Amino acid sequence: MAASRCRRRKPEKRCFQLQRALMTTAASAASVLTVASATEAGRTGSSAIRSACFLAPGRSSRSLSSSLILSGGISPELQDCSFARPAGVLSQPNLVVGSLASGSGIFTALSVGAVCLVSVGVSASLRAASRRWHRAAGLTAMASAQEVRKQLLESGVCGDVEDRQISSGNFVLRTDRGDCFVKCGTGGSGAPKAILEYEAEGLRRLGAAAGGLLRVPEPWLVGELAPGQAFIVQEKLDLSGHASRDDLGAGLAAVHAAELPADWQHFGFPLEGCCGACPQKNNSEGKSMTWLNFWRDYRLGEQLRMLRQNSPSDSEVQKLGADLVARLPEFFEPLGRPEDIKPSLLHGDLWSGNISALPDGTPVIIDPACYYGHHEADHGINLMFGGGSAFRNSGYESRFPRVTGYKQRALLYELHHHLNHYNIFGGSYRGGSVELMRRLLGS
Repeated sequence: MAASRCRRRKPEKRCFQLQRALMTTAASAASVLTVASATEAGRTGSSAIRSACFLAPGRSSRSLSSSLILSGGISPELQDCSFARPAGVLSQPNLVVGSLASGSGIFTALSVGAVCLVSVGVSASLRAASRRWHRAAGLTAMASAQEVRKQLLESGVCGDVEDRQISSGNFVLRTDRGDCFVKCGTGGSGAPKAILEYEAEGLRRLGAAAGGLLRVPEPWLVGELAPGQAFIVQEKLDLSGHASRDDLGAGLAAVHAAELPADWQHFGFPLEGCCGACPQKNNSEGKSMTWLNFWRDYRLGEQLRMLRQNSPSDSEVQKLGADLVARLPEFFEPLGRPEDIKPSLLHGDLWSGNISALPDGTPVIIDPACYYGHHEADHGINLMFGGGSAFRNSGYESRFPRVTGYKQRALLYELHHHLNHYNIFGGSYRGGSVELMRRLLGS
């Protein structure tokens, strides 16, 4: 499989089990579970995991695919097993613990938001570890749920609230308005209130722009459990359906074609935000600029600047990045004059895990990192995680046909997310970033 791309496939039933894990318990909030080895069920001795893993906070299905496969941490014969969703994602501490992929027989405990230890020590029972962590997380979640309930009632958003489903990290509450979903933090860790206010504003703008062709969860309330530990309450949608690609494409085209609001006519967004766990500058002061300048200064250039801090010894990426910045104008020349490129509302993080559907087939998009930009920029992460299928359909292309130079621009937009992941998760995303840069530069 190419290092820069990862396809998700359905897990085979009883595909594999992780056999041993090391638990470090210096302090519960800093505890790290380290995968020591894994074998296929029924294939004793067939090593599946060859090295410690570095997993994406809050994106565990992507973590198994991208961080294990792309870093060489899972053997090729097990790639069909790589798509799995965790039973719970703990926000405090940041661990994914419990059963993965219902019916697949996978049980694991993988660290999120921290580099796993490379050394292998005394093995621990994964099931026992899961029970201990879920018990501790349940107590934390229960206290969080009571605080959210209190703030919901005080705000007047709801007249009655009761606990419905409390698990690790996020939870569901039942109210007189219907069930609501409470997400604590973002990117698998705590977040300041301003970041979740940014997410809530993105949800509101996406819902207004979709014109009924897409459903977007309605945000109800943003609050804080403690300083730096914010939460967002939004309506809970039944995401058990399946949407056709054409319907999804038509809904996304409606969002991209929506008229700009009176309060924002620029590239960027009126609030600063983040993409995953990485800060994202959005030109919140509303400076007038071309798309080329916005992409150079606030996206590609900003990722390269953060990499100079996070990976100061990586001179190759900085050299490739500087060469690419110098050649940016040629990628946008087929679109006409720089001032002819107009902004569209973008989801900003439209990978396959943020796309779902209601039981009646209505497409649903969640967890945005919104800003206003060239509509093709939304294709980037969907190409990285999803093969670009959200935009390769008649529903989308009937309103936004491809323009000369699309393939190169799509790679440029995909590169932004590779660099973003490199900044957040480290070296496992370096190879994909370098490969895309070289392709764009023709070297």
